[in-house]
Amino acid sequence: MTPPPGRLVDVGGRRLHVRELGDGAPTVVLESGGGGGSSVQDWPMQRRVATFARCLTYDRAGLGWSDPATEPRTLAGMARDLDALLNALGAAGPCVFAGGSFGGLVLQAYARLFQGRIAGLVLVDTCDGTRRHRHRRRDGRRAWRAIRTQRSPSAGRVTFASYC
Repeated sequence: MTPPPGRLVDVGGRRLHVRELGDGAPTVVLESGGGGGSSVQDWPMQRRVATFARCLTYDRAGLGWSDPATEPRTLAGMARDLDALLNALGAAGPCVFAGGSFGGLVLQAYARLFQGRIAGLVLVDTCDGTRRHRHRRRDGRRAWRAIRTQRSPSAGRVTFASYC
């Protein structure tokens, strides 16, 4: 394997690969989707974000240059790994998090566990899995639509919908 382009950070006896670019606050954390599984797929976006903020990409345990996980992978476990990484980096937050596809599921778990560390959350093409409805698209094919409604103090009632 080629040497890691970032650095390996100890998170409780294991090392996670992280790549940091840019300066400024808040720190922006990009969470990779499941397709590529490595932070490499996020590097083009990281270069853009790094022009105005500190931006982090990392490889989840067992992916890319990171060490394998020591226990079965769960979304909560991945969220705890992310929090341990941010603590090791001194990125106390609150941070802005952006994740697509599977990465959005990891970030939703993170948001449930570490609410006070989030300045913003961007989910791209992510299902939340709370409620699913069969939906017929305009082209006649069926798709699942995940719908979640919650109350927000600043925005009132907010509904999130995504197609899976």
